[in-house]
Amino acid sequence: MTQPRSRAESQGAMGGLRYPLAADKMKKTRVIILGGGFAGLSAAMYLDKTLARRADVEVTLISRENFILFTPMLHEVAAGDRETSSR
Repeated sequence: MTQPRSRAESQGAMGGLRYPLAADKMKKTRVIILGGGFAGLSAAMYLDKTLARRADVEVTLISRENFILFTPMLHEVAAGDRETSSR
């Protein structure tokens, strides 16, 4: 039996010992993507589509920004050919 991580985890509703659930014992594969540029975002979107239904895989995207700047279209936005809102 593994050691409880906290006092609350070690006691059940009635104060007795609570055993970890099977899901707690399942090892997760963790995929960490560093950088939210074109490659990082593409990888995260691909993995989200292909691995979304698997409970044993966790995908995390780490980026400094909370947006993506698609620079090839900046001249179209500046010229008024394209709106700034995403579609």
